[in-house]
Order: sequence, then C-alpha cells, then structure tokens
Amino acid sequence: MRRRALLATVLSIAMMGGCGVGGTDDEGFGGCEPIDEGREPPTLDVPAFGRDDDVIRVPANMPFRISLRENPGIGDHWKVRRRPNPEVACIGAEALVYAEPDPTPGTAGARVFDLRAGEAPGRTTMVVKNCYR
Repeated sequence: MRRRALLATVLSIAMMGGCGVGGTDDEGFGGCEPIDEGREPPTLDVPAFGRDDDVIRVPANMPFRISLRENPGIGDHWKVRRRPNPEVACIGAEALVYAEPDPTPGTAGARVFDLRAGEAPGRTTMVVKNCYR
C-alpha cells in the first residue's frame, strides 16, 4: 500500500496593538490580485480562522479565510503590517464585513482576509496590527 504525504502550508499570525510605532505598512499584494476596499469578499466554503489561531495549517493550494472582529466606531482597524511570502500564502481579498446589510453607526464587524496556500509546502508569517485610533 502506498502512502501519500500531505503537502501543507503553515502560516503564523502575529497580532499586535498600535500602528504608530516601528515597522512600515506593506501595501503590496505580493503578486495577488486585490479587491476594492469595502467590497465584501466572495462567499467561500473554506476553512475559517480567527484571533485564537496563532498557527494555521492548510493543504497546498487551499483557499482559507482569517476573520478578526473590528469596530471602526470605537477606533478599531486591523491592518497588515507584514504580508506572508506570496509563494507560501497569498492574500487575495481584504474587506470589512458586517453581519447585517445596512449596519447602524457603532456596529462591530469583521476584518476578513481571504488567502490561498501556495502550491508547494512552506512556512511564512503574516503580521497584523490593531491600529486603534
């Protein structure tokens, strides 16, 4: 009987507070096609991860989603400070999404990042900061 090895992508997520000190914002999409800010990412039936997931393991070439609670009304704003290596995991979409179609002011939503694992296994890190204003 032959066994096949599962090729996996490992993505470490580092979440930090405050954007005013140290580092630079990385606005590039690393070869991925971005979507317009504010447009809801496409509905995907994919593995979803959140704030409690420091390390994410997914099979090669698998789409996946990271969702972080965000409330712009009180100053929350998640921002990517360091994008993952695009050969390992590529961010294809990022948007602020609300549960209701017409949210009232002060309603919390979620900053959603849609990613896809690369074709080859690997490890990379993505750093996001809550830029509380």
